[in-house]
Amino acid sequence: MSKGRVWMPFFIGDWEKSQDIELMPPEAEACYFVLIRKSWLSKDGGIPDDDTSIKALLGKFSGWWEIASKYVRPKFQEKNGRLYNQKILDELAEM
Repeated sequence: MSKGRVWMPFFIGDWEKSQDIELMPPEAEACYFVLIRKSWLSKDGGIPDDDTSIKALLGKFSGWWEIASKYVRPKFQEKNGRLYNQKILDELAEM
């Protein structure tokens, strides 16, 4: 992990005002937040695009992925077998 990645900008106002987040069940919101953090810490800003790997990243929240995936997956774009969140990529590009 690079020294610049020990913190992550998190815009609580954006999160709280997001209708997408508001409409997520709590399981999906928790999974989304975990995957955002994992994306931030990954070397390329992405996470693997397979459910087994995603569940491993989710750890204690892995049992919620069945419920969460239909809400969370659309927040990421697939490229070369990885999932990327555009806001994370934008923030990483500014570092």
